[in-house]
Amino acid sequence: MTARKMTALLIDDSKLSRNLLKHYIFSEYDDVEVIEENRGASGLQAYFSQEPHLTFLDLTMPEMSGFQFLEEVKKRGKKGKIAVLSADVQEISRQTALGLGADFFIQKPIKTQLVKINNIVDQVRDSLGLGTIQLDQDEKESIAEIFNIGVGKAADSLSKLTGLKIDLSIPQVELVERNALTATLRNNFDLKGKVVTLQQGFRGDFHGLAFLILSPDKLRELVELILSGEANLDEEEVYRDSATEIGNIIISSCLSAFGNTVETPLTLLPPAMVEAEEDILTGAGGDPAFMRHALVARVGLRIQQRNIGGFLVLVISVGSMKLLLACLEKMSGK
Repeated sequence: MTARKMTALLIDDSKLSRNLLKHYIFSEYDDVEVIEENRGASGLQAYFSQEPHLTFLDLTMPEMSGFQFLEEVKKRGKKGKIAVLSADVQEISRQTALGLGADFFIQKPIKTQLVKINNIVDQVRDSLGLGTIQLDQDEKESIAEIFNIGVGKAADSLSKLTGLKIDLSIPQVELVERNALTATLRNNFDLKGKVVTLQQGFRGDFHGLAFLILSPDKLRELVELILSGEANLDEEEVYRDSATEIGNIIISSCLSAFGNTVETPLTLLPPAMVEAEEDILTGAGGDPAFMRHALVARVGLRIQQRNIGGFLVLVISVGSMKLLLACLEKMSGK
């Protein structure tokens, strides 16, 4: 990764707003240095002493408002881009801020504007010539091995449910931009039309989601294989509940083994079954919308005797990936 840094100054009297930006945006980048100020006056001092590449500025603050901040910047000379973040959504406030030199105006709450904020950060990074996040081959292989252990447990659970041997493909690991994730998965797995995902989000030191992807007919065949004669699968609610529980058993086996291997507890969110015509991540848990980039680990599972195949996929944020790499480094004794 490049050694050059982008600096971002957060000026907001709300600690919650600053933490949301740090957690959901800047945790995804290795090359962004964050500076925080909770008052306009101290923020102004930091602005001229640090000369940040990008400043996020609240309008409503005690002592010095965001408008006063912008007036001072206009007088003394602008340094870098300024994005106003405000709960004041009046058009006159927006026009005033832009007229005073703000480059962007973003309405709070921040959680609803994450894609827009990410795009702004990317624009500034691109202007600085900062490269994209990358994994080297050793890192990919280490992560694949950790995932492989989890998938082995998932395959064991599926084998016990079906009484049949499960064949696994070689795990693949890659970094994918969030907006390209569905297209990447569909292309890699040659998935066309409707697919069913059995999903489970997870939280803890790592956060993300895991899901089992199958075609609708293969999922029904799998459920019938496991529960033949034990449930009335003609009833849609019974079928969905049964499929969701089967997915929960398989996925939770993988996540538990994953957490045990890196020695960190994971809290599993309620499982879900989702049918998707387009976006595979529709309805997904684990806050996937907050991931600018995602680490995707995937493997194919197949019951050869019945020609039932699917894919187990793990998606985590880049912030979580950093922690994972640190765990792997510690485990290797480096």
